[in-house]
Amino acid sequence: MDKYPMKPKPIVHYRTDVDFYVKMGQGAVVHPVDHPNSARVSNTKHVVTSQVIAFNPIEGGFETANTIYRPFKGEFK
Repeated sequence: MDKYPMKPKPIVHYRTDVDFYVKMGQGAVVHPVDHPNSARVSNTKHVVTSQVIAFNPIEGGFETANTIYRPFKGEFK
């Protein structure tokens, strides 16, 4: 049995109706919609993620060391 089981990464959605930047090997700049609030992250402004380790340019999703990010497909009021 694996002594170090992998913990599933949370999925966070980000806005595509405002500026965002995603590039492999760099921190992305996105405006999260449903990120768990913390001292460093809120859903009210842009954030800089840790280094992007996987990116799907067709769908816009990407992955960092701790989180999977997906474009938000709903409407903003």
